[in-house]
Amino acid sequence: MKYKPGETVPQSGIYAEVHTAYQKNIMELTFIKGEYFPPCNGRGYHYELIKAAMHKPTGA
Repeated sequence: MKYKPGETVPQSGIYAEVHTAYQKNIMELTFIKGEYFPPCNGRGYHYELIKAAMHKPTGA
């Protein structure tokens, strides 16, 4: 599933930041459920979940 910048992160895990203009420059980023996908310089990009992960809040 593809997620756009500004959308809420549905599942904690590692996401690929995919730029449709140059697919070879894919960055892997970690996001926590409830955060927002950040903006990116340029157009034509989205985020895709690579690996879901459990998030244990600090102090829990």
